[in-house]
Amino acid sequence: STTLVIQMYATAAGEYSGALVIGSNDLDNGSFDLTVTGEVSRSDIAVSVGGTDVASGGIVDFALSATGEEIQRTIVVTNVGANSLLLSALPTMPSGFTLVSGYGSTTLAPNDSTSFVVHYNAAAAGPTSGELILGSNDPNEAQYALALTGSALALSNLGLLNDTGSSQSDGFSSDPRIIGA
Repeated sequence: STTLVIQMYATAAGEYSGALVIGSNDLDNGSFDLTVTGEVSRSDIAVSVGGTDVASGGIVDFALSATGEEIQRTIVVTNVGANSLLLSALPTMPSGFTLVSGYGSTTLAPNDSTSFVVHYNAAAAGPTSGELILGSNDPNEAQYALALTGSALALSNLGLLNDTGSSQSDGFSSDPRIIGA
């Protein structure tokens, strides 16, 4: 008797099979034909914000806000693969954004999630954007990119003008309008 060890090497996830033929000098059984099968699984990262999936390269929009307004987004990272997902160190925030709270865990079992919170610093009027990179052991998306965008409006530059006329369609005696000061 002897022991035969078979090991599968694969560069991509998936199901694999093949034939293994063992020849012998036995006159009754000249060869043994075996079918060998195996499955290679992998980790797979998924990201969502507010329950909406965000693909790598996708946008996380912090929307239009007033200067000084506090806007945060919770970014959820889920392992949708069959192996553990390992997240690298906390991401570096682009200018204009701050990490409020980090990962709850950097190792995610299949179907587990963790999250982190990003704050948009709406300190000055105008648009702000930058790229956030999440590193992991996902073989297809080891560098998961998110485009963070936000825009702040200085409300001190707005005034309220009260129209002295009236509108025939709405029944109000005056129609306020916001105008640039």
